[in-house]
Amino acid sequence: MLIRFILLITLSLLCFGCNMKQEDATTQAIKKVEKAHGLEKWWKTKALQFDIQVTFGGEVKVDGQFTFETNAGRVHTKLKNGTLAVFDGKKAWVSNLEKFPGARFHLLTWPWFISTPMKLRGGGAYLSPINEQELQNKKYLVSKQTFAKGTGDTPDDWYLIYIDPQTNLVYASAYIVTYGKDIGTAEKTPKIVTFHDYVDLDGTKISTKWLFHKWSEKEGILGSPVGEVVVSNLKFVDVSDELFAKPEQAVEDKLPNME
Repeated sequence: MLIRFILLITLSLLCFGCNMKQEDATTQAIKKVEKAHGLEKWWKTKALQFDIQVTFGGEVKVDGQFTFETNAGRVHTKLKNGTLAVFDGKKAWVSNLEKFPGARFHLLTWPWFISTPMKLRGGGAYLSPINEQELQNKKYLVSKQTFAKGTGDTPDDWYLIYIDPQTNLVYASAYIVTYGKDIGTAEKTPKIVTFHDYVDLDGTKISTKWLFHKWSEKEGILGSPVGEVVVSNLKFVDVSDELFAKPEQAVEDKLPNME
């Protein structure tokens, strides 16, 4: 009995040591990513403004200007068709919902993707131990990002983050979208976004071209791109509360009811 107890304690300590090494390796890898992307300088800014064009299925879904707070959750959008939309931190308001269907989804999605490398830790996000995986015949460091219950609109979303070990820049993120659907349905159609054309913006590294593909855990990237996002005219700006106020005659675009 004593020998069995000692053996169990020894194995537990060994497992604990292995877990600590994995956690340390993951933390070290993520810190390198944050340094490569200029996280410290990112947090010193107020807001990021950029022009964006989102195309899926050959159709332009979003074409306009976004401004969002880098340290908070508010977003302002002005589309080229004249539509104004705002996420005030809780509610999404849009001046013309017919011209901007899914406004809440768009207001939250595109700022998330552009700041992916800046939001790998904290805020209810968890990362799995880093491991090595192959994508398009190249090896990447990979960690799965999940979220605590109650985090944002879609805490059941997950992201598989691919890090280029040579540059420490985020190359890709496989993901599911549970917005408006349950996790079982979402996991039937996973996608992956690859990040290209990084630019240096005041000491931060930001991708200006994103390609979206269908994806599977077994086969990786599937087929030709199903979507593309191009961002331009990026700049850090100061903002006032007025920018995120409800536009005149705006209506709320509510989170889809899943019940």
